Amino acid sequence: MLASLFLVSCGGADTTAPTTTKAVTTTDPAATTTEAVVTTLPETTAPVTEALLVYDKYDLDSYMTPLWEGNTVYNESVMFVGEDDKASLLYTPTEIISVRSADLKTEYREGVDYTLENGKLILTEGTSIPVMAVSEYYPMNGSSFGCFASNLGASRPFVRWGEGDTFFKYQVFVTYRHEDSYNGFVPKAQSDKFPKTLEKLKNGEEVRIVYYGDSITEGYNTSGFIGSDPYAPRWSEMSAEYLGKLFGNSKVTAINTGVAGMDSVWGVQNFTQRVLDHDPDLVVIAFGMNDGGVDPVMLAQRLVSMAKKAVNSGCEVLLVATMLPNREAAGFWGNQQYFEEAMIKAVTDKKLPYGIVQMTSLHASLLETKPYYHMTGNNINHPNDFLSRLYAQSIVEAIAGASVN
Repeated sequence: MLASLFLVSCGGADTTAPTTTKAVTTTDPAATTTEAVVTTLPETTAPVTEALLVYDKYDLDSYMTPLWEGNTVYNESVMFVGEDDKASLLYTPTEIISVRSADLKTEYREGVDYTLENGKLILTEGTSIPVMAVSEYYPMNGSSFGCFASNLGASRPFVRWGEGDTFFKYQVFVTYRHEDSYNGFVPKAQSDKFPKTLEKLKNGEEVRIVYYGDSITEGYNTSGFIGSDPYAPRWSEMSAEYLGKLFGNSKVTAINTGVAGMDSVWGVQNFTQRVLDHDPDLVVIAFGMNDGGVDPVMLAQRLVSMAKKAVNSGCEVLLVATMLPNREAAGFWGNQQYFEEAMIKAVTDKKLPYGIVQMTSLHASLLETKPYYHMTGNNINHPNDFLSRLYAQSIVEAIAGASVN
């Protein structure tokens, strides 16, 4: 529980040089299901109204307020397609504080652009909120837009795909209060796996964290990565900076060596150069999205082989199970939904000293309430700002969640 401390691949260029980020300053030396376990948090009889944090621009504290805690949600993303003028939120709102464009610059007005009915955001006639036409989201001609063949049959042969701001410019971000409890997957605190890292954090010593993976790790499609307001950083930078803030340690360095399009085989082959040569204290390994055709046990073995090399070099390890790809996209949906379970089994059966972030379970639980396009940057396999920051929140919870209360 972290909020209490503050009151609260498809696509992409192969840019291979790592980027390094300090907790306070940023430098860039080069450019490059399983079934969800659902936890219901107990209801409180008299919810306390929290002090409102910043929501009209990027703010580390509001972006790192855990989704599963408190009674205020900051900038949850939704998107409207075709005639569907209703958008579900993860909680039932009691008060809408703000509805804004994805760059957070345009604020939409209740009663003019939208209404709130039965806990859902409803578009008004003549709304200024952008809507993607069905003919663009499900094009009949594969050459009309960037797209993937779909799994939906002849009536909808293709599903829209696009990098950059293709989906960003259609999404809107909602800040609201609620009184109901969280009913989704809650990330687990695993601070017992990171004693050396936590000791250094607490003592104000230098902590070097290498984030190693595919395009999701590299930063696709966060607003900072695509060069748009609010310039939210990648989850690697966000999690490292927040760890530094939690412990009052300005010596936390994030080294991002993720590369778009890479899979676990590449990860094993390049582990020494792209991870160990950076002399990390902690290694965060996040492959799987581009391994859809790989047997889950084999994927887990590859991740464990990387983790063992890290531990043998004196590092601590956090494995990150992948978010899910779009189920509608033919040729991309595969075994990703099973990797997390295989990872957990491989680690627990041999009592290996690695933490695991269950992003597959978290994403799957969100998809029970929200459609895929609400939380994606490219509609196939990348997160947007909202889902990306859940990576950051989950990583911080895993490393420090049980150690700061």
